[in-house]
Amino acid sequence: MEGAAIFLAVIALNAVHRPDFIAAVIALIVGLHFFPLASLFGRPIYYGTGILGCAIGSFALFVSEPRLRTSVVGLSFGSLLWITTAVVLSYID
Repeated sequence: MEGAAIFLAVIALNAVHRPDFIAAVIALIVGLHFFPLASLFGRPIYYGTGILGCAIGSFALFVSEPRLRTSVVGLSFGSLLWITTAVVLSYID
């Protein structure tokens, strides 16, 4: 479902001539996908990742400069995913 949502978002944003918002919307979609993963895998940290991921995507929608928006999303979300990975790996059962 996540892939389909991203695919449709890319098509829709290109159709309305707003490809500069693609990274922010993908961040929102990926952030949302962490909520079901949290309960599926029993990893409460994924709730935090989902909240922060959605916050990053939402914040980026208000950044006026397209290049800065993409950089904010890429660097922030990338860092969030690395931190999440490090925390999950440090608590392997």
